[in-house]
Amino acid sequence: MACQPDSPEQPEEVIRAYQAFIDQNLFDQAGRLSTPAEQRRLQELAIMIANDLEDAVFTTEFLSIVCTVEGDTANCECQMRDQYESYTELFQLQRSGSEWLVDVPMDSDVNYEEELQSVLDSLLRQ
Repeated sequence: MACQPDSPEQPEEVIRAYQAFIDQNLFDQAGRLSTPAEQRRLQELAIMIANDLEDAVFTTEFLSIVCTVEGDTANCECQMRDQYESYTELFQLQRSGSEWLVDVPMDSDVNYEEELQSVLDSLLRQ
């Protein structure tokens, strides 16, 4: 039997692993912990980051993660801090078989392009 690396089993573990990949701009690896919709968003994000700020690396600390699981959906509210600020981030995960995958929030009114541009502008001012 071949050995495979352990994949995160709980929503909280998936979020931590996913964010660690995002912080290091490892979008392909983050995509392995994501639904197809989130994988597409990550591909777009990778293109935008590559064009604007290749070396943007973050260090995110989780202050708290509170997940509510209903069936195959987990909604997690995370209190987070990076080198610039503290903030709240909402993650939605979908269960696929025995795995939890990060998904794009269905009810999100977040404009990712505007949000990313704001982050890039902030970094460029630093």
